[in-house]
Amino acid sequence: MAKPVIYLSSTFSDLREHRSTLLQVLRETRLFEVIGMEDYGTINETPLYQCLKDVASCEFYILLIGKRYGFIPPGEKWSITNLEYKAAIDDNDNNVAAVAYRRDKGSKRCVLPFVLDERYELGNDIDDLIKKEKDGDGNALTAQKEAKYNEFKNRILSDFTISKRFTRPADLGMMVMAALIPELVSRNYASVREKLLLPDNVVNRCDRIAPTNRFRNTNKSIRNQFFKSFIIHGEETDLPEEFSKSISNFELRNSEIKPLQVDCSYVTKDELIENVALECHKNLFTGDPANDPYSFMDMALDLVVHPTYQTVVFQLSVGYIAWERTHPLMLHLFRTLNSIQVPGDTKGKSVYFLVNLYYNDPDSEIAKHEEVNVLPRLAKVTDNDIRNWIQTYFTEEDKIGLPLKIKKKYFPGVDAEFTMAETAERLEKIVADYNAKRELFAGAD
Repeated sequence: MAKPVIYLSSTFSDLREHRSTLLQVLRETRLFEVIGMEDYGTINETPLYQCLKDVASCEFYILLIGKRYGFIPPGEKWSITNLEYKAAIDDNDNNVAAVAYRRDKGSKRCVLPFVLDERYELGNDIDDLIKKEKDGDGNALTAQKEAKYNEFKNRILSDFTISKRFTRPADLGMMVMAALIPELVSRNYASVREKLLLPDNVVNRCDRIAPTNRFRNTNKSIRNQFFKSFIIHGEETDLPEEFSKSISNFELRNSEIKPLQVDCSYVTKDELIENVALECHKNLFTGDPANDPYSFMDMALDLVVHPTYQTVVFQLSVGYIAWERTHPLMLHLFRTLNSIQVPGDTKGKSVYFLVNLYYNDPDSEIAKHEEVNVLPRLAKVTDNDIRNWIQTYFTEEDKIGLPLKIKKKYFPGVDAEFTMAETAERLEKIVADYNAKRELFAGAD
């Protein structure tokens, strides 16, 4: 099957870094053909006509709305980005160049728009570029562009349900991939879907039943709490961080939108509360934390009134720290969270702290505590877990005995136990081989 073609549409100078990061994210998957203005270089046709031709040929049209309306070509009423959007949705009038590139009748193009959070600061250099552009345009053209920008943006917000706006380039990449996956599923790009979802499928299917069920039951019982905290523990090779990502991606989805997810690495020592609040501040809100002291109460107030943050997940990596030392820190953190009287209506909003703890002792687990939501220790992956996963993942009815052959080839040994790191590596190889050459499995022995 040919690779899906993605066209990336946006103004350039204000979103240069976002475009660069997103193009890298999409291209590193090696699953898409991605087209953007960066590819044009020297072309025979005018840039406008090349853009519209590429929009007409794409299956996925990704639109980024930043802070600029963009260049209006001579003889046109709209900016290039606006014309690209009109071409993508077949909204063409007679004086729009896009009329020459109507898509084939009956084709279904997926349009995925993303809008920049107005409060996000792009930086002084970008602000200077925008000011310089306005000075060059003059008052009349600047006013015209601002009116058209507002009209264009309002149309996007009217035509589509956009529950969350993008900020940092890295967050945009995550949002776009989260939006692409269900579209790929609906369009039956099986091999692409498998590759994209494999890491989450691996950690979700194999050995996570007990902690996942505990999380679901506990989360249900504390549904009315604004702050929710959980301890996830196991050896480093059992991938506690990957399990917390699985919780975020599978258990906490809201309207098919991944929750905002922030990694806070190794926030230990006695300054735990201060460090976590600092990470919250740096990752969610503008301003310099060094010059703007920040508390959990400030964070709570901001999250309550924030128009787009519904579910925020903080993954706190503690590492190999003795539980006797970590326990008081965690109690201090959770008691501080639970003591905050959050004002306002928090219905439908939640902040999760998933604390990933590497636990050395293989023969014991952290005991339950009334103030700490401790999930069962992440266990080793068993021979039976692997067989069940393979049987679930590979379901071709015409290959009798295939799951057993695959298990024997890639996971030799009887009644063996594997770490999640070992399991993930081997399962990734299975799927890579499966996607590259299906015939490989017919002769697996």
